[in-house]
Parts: sequence; structure tokens; C-alpha cells
Amino acid sequence: MIRQDGKPVSTLGTSYDDLVKLAPRIAERGWHAQLWIESSDLAAAAPELEKLPLSYVIDHMSRTMADKGHDHPDFRAFTDRLKTGRYWTKISGADRNTRVGRPYADTAPFMRAIVQAAPDQVVWVSDWPHVGHSAETMPDLQDLLRLLHDCVPDEATRCKILIANPARLYNF
Repeated sequence: MIRQDGKPVSTLGTSYDDLVKLAPRIAERGWHAQLWIESSDLAAAAPELEKLPLSYVIDHMSRTMADKGHDHPDFRAFTDRLKTGRYWTKISGADRNTRVGRPYADTAPFMRAIVQAAPDQVVWVSDWPHVGHSAETMPDLQDLLRLLHDCVPDEATRCKILIANPARLYNF
């Protein structure tokens, strides 16, 4: 479901029509659907998605490119959706959303906005093995961890994001 600058980035994965067909089976198992979708596309798709009996994990901080700005109305709508409890996000993908590269400082305002909006609906992942990167663009785990610590300086909130929230989301 991901587009970048209006063009599909990937044709792999499950289509919306497939998701509609699978939704009852996903819901009866208590699972969620993980979507790789940009905030503007989510804003457009949300009315239909919300008709399905599912909760959603939005990957890569909604894949909103840093130059779009964290004050963009569609990104703000995404953070508002997190507050409903039906949506979650992974504060990962800084290396995918950056326009300036390492250490991904241009993505920090997005991460902070997400955590401020709904710290109970956030998980962090390294995104290893960083599919699609070349040796030159491969993220350094230290950069990603430093960004996490910079954007989530409160230890209790970090513990929630790293431990309590994933346990609740994945039922372990």
C-alpha cells in the first residue's frame, strides 16, 4: 500500500482487496494487520480500513519522508489515529524516511511527535536486516539506538516502548 511521490514503491505483499477477504480470519485470531503505508495514503484509506474488524500496526512511522514535515496535516492525522488505541506504529525506518542520511536527525521530530501523541501505542524495532540497502547506505545500529535515546529520553517511556508495549501487542 506504500506510495512515494504518488507512485507505488512495492507491488509485493497483500493488496487491500486481499486484506478485506482475510480480515474476518485475522480478527477471529486476535491478530492485527501490519501496513506499510504513508501518512497521506493512510488518511485516504482510513475510512475503508476502519470498516474492517482489525487493529493496525503502521510500519516505519508511517513512512512519511522527513522533508514533508511532522506538522503536515496527514502526519498529524496519523498521530491522532494512534490515540484511538486501534492503531500502533513502529518507530523504525529513520533510515528509510530521511532525506539527509546518517544519523537521521531529520526524522527525530516525527519520532518525538509519535511518542508524545501516544506512547502506549508505540514499539521500536531495529528493522534488521535492512532489506534494500546497499553497503554504503546500510544503517548503523548505534545511530538508530542513539536516535531512540535522543527522542525518548525518559527511561520509563523507553521501557514501555521496548518491553511493555510489545508484550501487550504481541500477547507474550
